[in-house]
Amino acid sequence: MCLMSDPLPPSVEAPLRALGDRLFNNLTVAETLPPALSALDRIPPGEFVRLAPHIIDAARLFHRWKRANWFGKPYRIATRHKEQIMEAPGLATPFLLHRDGRLREIALQRLVDGLPSPFVVTLLAYRLNDWVPEVRRAARDAACRVLPRTDATAIAIAAETLLLRFHAWSRWRSERGPLDAALGREDVMAALAQRLERATTGPAARLLSNSLRYPAIDCQLERLASDAKTPALRALALRTMLAGEARWPVGWAYEWAGVSMREQRRVRRFEARPLTIAIDAGPLVHAAASDRSVLLRREALDAVIRYQVDAATGLAIAARLANDPSPSVRERAAFIARRHQSG
Repeated sequence: MCLMSDPLPPSVEAPLRALGDRLFNNLTVAETLPPALSALDRIPPGEFVRLAPHIIDAARLFHRWKRANWFGKPYRIATRHKEQIMEAPGLATPFLLHRDGRLREIALQRLVDGLPSPFVVTLLAYRLNDWVPEVRRAARDAACRVLPRTDATAIAIAAETLLLRFHAWSRWRSERGPLDAALGREDVMAALAQRLERATTGPAARLLSNSLRYPAIDCQLERLASDAKTPALRALALRTMLAGEARWPVGWAYEWAGVSMREQRRVRRFEARPLTIAIDAGPLVHAAASDRSVLLRREALDAVIRYQVDAATGLAIAARLANDPSPSVRERAAFIARRHQSG
């Protein structure tokens, strides 16, 4: 029995336990399967790691063990799980969490249609990084079949969890290809951008940073820079457009901080690509200079300094922000004015 804290919500646990009882006793699951699948579809993707052990426990996604009379050792009781999934293809979804890798592989082979919810998209993504190589290969084949048929919104919601985590996965290699192809779809990036635009809390800027690996996000940057509710997200979108280059984190590295003392420090590693859209910097900088957030006003002046915006535009923006409430903005505006006078 799972002894972890934070159990499943009752509305999810009850149908999963009803399904688990039928599986455990080798009975047909026709009546209990639809409520269990509906319960799984309601689970937020971000709860996957926390709730997966509870789902396995409630649905009894493991083989039975029984106490024997020989030295008190446990032995395995045969189950009909393989026959049951052949009889009820809908079991493919919960069996993606089965403790037996052979049954996870069979479950992946049974996936043929578009995935019904963000949680199931997340389940499939985690199987692409499964600890069993055969399961990873089956997950790659399944992803090639079903992700192109899956609704863009479902993938976008799952992406809000996956984009923050899968850069740390180490088992997969070529298996990530189908997932990257799905996340890089234009309709998926449009749906994700729409959700990021409305976000007021959470890691919206980090999600955009990790999304920049996909060229389909480029055409969403201008809208995010002007309309996103999160200032850090607007600033990142603006900075990316003004640089003409998308950069995203790919891990960590160590560099020498003091060679003589043999000191190292941990630094982020990035990859980059040129943007696929044309940028007119002037209107972007003017709009940012009038933004309600100090982050955007700083970005406007940084653009004048760093990207050599024409002198007239730079001086006009510096004059407008010379008496800004933020000291960091005033300092940048003064620097631009001094540079122009000395030049």
